Amino acid sequence: MKFKKFLCLTLATTIAFTATLSSSVSIFAEDIQETEESQSFASSIFEEILSKSEESNIENPNDYGISPMWLRKYHQDIIDYNVGDLPEYHIRILKATGDWADRWFSDIKALHGIGNYVINLEFLWYFAVYLGKQNDPKNATQMNNAINAAKNSAIEKIKGTTAYKNKNNGENKLQYLITNCAELVKYDGWNGVNNTKLTATEMKMRILGYASHLIGDVYAHRTMLTSTSGLTLSYFKSSLKTDVPKGIVQFIDLNRYYLLNPSKEMKDFVNETCIDCPNFRPNRYDDAMLNISSMVTEKSSAFDYYWFLCPWSNDVKLNSFKKYVTNSGLDTSELTASQWAKYST
Repeated sequence: MKFKKFLCLTLATTIAFTATLSSSVSIFAEDIQETEESQSFASSIFEEILSKSEESNIENPNDYGISPMWLRKYHQDIIDYNVGDLPEYHIRILKATGDWADRWFSDIKALHGIGNYVINLEFLWYFAVYLGKQNDPKNATQMNNAINAAKNSAIEKIKGTTAYKNKNNGENKLQYLITNCAELVKYDGWNGVNNTKLTATEMKMRILGYASHLIGDVYAHRTMLTSTSGLTLSYFKSSLKTDVPKGIVQFIDLNRYYLLNPSKEMKDFVNETCIDCPNFRPNRYDDAMLNISSMVTEKSSAFDYYWFLCPWSNDVKLNSFKKYVTNSGLDTSELTASQWAKYST
């Protein structure tokens, strides 16, 4: 996995990302300056990626046109179906639960980038994987049994880590997610009722939709603000200008810095033009899109934080990323010291 993404990251440094990325790898190759050397370099990279497709079972992540739209009104479009082998019905499930995370489950903070987002995503990943391995339930009892079996299998994957054991005044975000994870599978946000049976794949796709929402929120909220350019500082407390250069301000912190006049209208303004706006520092959006594509199209059963969460852009840094990986009991050697310094506070 490390080598696979290293190739992609190396190539990505030569590409000018825009808010709307190509749906095929050939576009990436065309964006590189047309020299014999660069053509050879791009070709060799994609040959390596394709040669590893059997290992990773990823054909082309961008073929799904997956887009984390952070503003609530766009969450139903978290995946914009383009081409690929996922049935449209499964795409519809992914899009729906990406929206339901905000609409019905705003109290499950682990879905929204709060706390150790690495282990929260890891639990969701294994929960989805084991749901997909269950027999299709024929009734509500079998469905509950399938959910409990998948949940317990996912817990075994993360049990014993620092992040799992850490109780924060009894309000650990992961524990609350685990306690309520059955509702994520069963609740039908279209009709406002609990499902009595779903296929194993439908259950899996529901959880992958919530996991996609989490990745989108990590990049919307937990990335660090590296400058105040593009902000109208008269709207914010003056300390913002001095704190940003210290590297201590996350995008979500803009809510705390915002305004001398913290009206609801101004809070909405801050959210919709800065924190949750795909066009404000769009590399956050691009990185979320690429990581969600990698996760949703990945068919391996193993959780890979490097492939699902690691920033692609040189100017995107995640708050506490390395600490969260360490506390999740995962191998930090996937990244070098210089990469950790670039990608994590």
